[in-house]
Amino acid sequence: MDALALVLISGVILLTAYFTFGRWLSRRVFQLDDANPTPAVTEEDGVDFVPTRKSVIFGHHFTS
Repeated sequence: MDALALVLISGVILLTAYFTFGRWLSRRVFQLDDANPTPAVTEEDGVDFVPTRKSVIFGHHFTS
């Protein structure tokens, strides 16, 4: 029982830290903003830089 409580408490702490620290990093350190276009949009030439759907990018991430 003590081990289960330790695992659950650790999981809650980990998830809380993951989301709060991730939000802090994205806002303060990397200054991410959805209004900023990606290089695929700004450098689009139809050959090397082509905007694509999120589902395609998601698939490429796991096949690489």
